[in-house]
Amino acid sequence: MRRSHLRSFRTQANTLRRQFLQDGGLPFTDVLTDQILSQALATVGGWLDRVFSPLVTLWEVWAHVLAYNLIRTVMAQAARHEIPPRSISFTGTMQTLEAFEPLLAWGSARDVVARRDLYHLALDAIATHRVGDRPDRFEPRLKKRRKDYCGWFTKPRAEVKRRMAEGIHKK
Repeated sequence: MRRSHLRSFRTQANTLRRQFLQDGGLPFTDVLTDQILSQALATVGGWLDRVFSPLVTLWEVWAHVLAYNLIRTVMAQAARHEIPPRSISFTGTMQTLEAFEPLLAWGSARDVVARRDLYHLALDAIATHRVGDRPDRFEPRLKKRRKDYCGWFTKPRAEVKRRMAEGIHKK
């Protein structure tokens, strides 16, 4: 893949899709949603600045998709405490899994009962990390400096949010 200094996610995602289509029309391009690509791009940061072949880029994207799905599976298992899985923090789950990693590795050398107990302790710890309840949260789609598809921030954020809220409640 060519060196890229793109700024917006949507442009990066479209560049990836176009590159894969040019290199043989790989069939997975139909299933790469914006959410999956945004997670992969956010996780690896500036990986588009490196030069990779499309196949290596494909492996990297799918590795992040696999990790994302595995973490979401653990979150769903932790939600057995009658908690909606979407209310469990993704970042909190990753941090808890990293904290429990030495214990789970140590427990894997032990018997099955000890390993199961450690896993349930990890699930209990994951279930405690909840996403805050932020009803009616919205952010104005304006940029401060760069010209893009959004307008420029020329007024204070609080004033723009107040005007947006008035527009929402008028309908």
